[in-house]
Amino acid sequence: MPKKRSSTEPGSEVAPRRSTRVSAKPLPAGNQNPRTTGKTVKPNGKDVVKKAKTQTKPSKKAAGKAEDDSLSELSAESQVKELEDAEPKPPPKKKTKVDKAPVKESPSSSASKKKLAIGEKLPETIILKNHDDADVNVLELTAEKGLIIFIYPKSNTPGCTTQACGYRDLHKEIVDAGFQVVGLSMDSPKAQTTWKVKQKLPYTLLCDPEQQLIKLLGSSKTQTSVQRSHFIFEAGGKLIQVDPKATTTTSPKQALEFIRSLANQTTAEETS
Repeated sequence: MPKKRSSTEPGSEVAPRRSTRVSAKPLPAGNQNPRTTGKTVKPNGKDVVKKAKTQTKPSKKAAGKAEDDSLSELSAESQVKELEDAEPKPPPKKKTKVDKAPVKESPSSSASKKKLAIGEKLPETIILKNHDDADVNVLELTAEKGLIIFIYPKSNTPGCTTQACGYRDLHKEIVDAGFQVVGLSMDSPKAQTTWKVKQKLPYTLLCDPEQQLIKLLGSSKTQTSVQRSHFIFEAGGKLIQVDPKATTTTSPKQALEFIRSLANQTTAEETS
């Protein structure tokens, strides 16, 4: 048999043999075995999303059960509401009407609402303070003599001083005719006293801050102001003459003339 040529002989051109072994391909990074590589394997992002979707998606059976539970709760609530509506409600309480006792007005307040007319008598309930801060029943001032009441807005003012001094100067003639004089305003006893002493007024000054008598005589303008005027009462308290808009100078003279005319009339009747 012929001998095979050795591959080591010089000049031989025999090609080298190919290895029949299959080289192992490197594994992807995500599929490497941590035991061999020593590195932490990170899961694929798609696999995580897929896995999360798989975990959160409830089964049809669980969803049906939750729906049944919700319906049963609604049914129970509706039954409770129906039972509450079916229960008889107590009738509404009737409000008991309380009859209020009629408020009794004081004689002074009721008298002040009505204006005193000529021929009417002074009420017995008008009690005012005088300049000495003492109580005075106005009707009692007419027990023995007639009465002239002159009303002025404010003491110690020029116009009111003129009016008051006019009655001061004619005071003796008025008294001789059987009448007395009284001044009336909303001033305080202290203000009245100061003015009385300063002007040497010989008659009483009355204080009417609430306008009890002023309103009764119809001389109230507002809650804080009055109309200058004068009123004449015969003995016993009956109103016989009114000057609702007296002036500072004419008021004393006109009052004196009126009471003198009464005296002359009485004398004429007695002699006839």
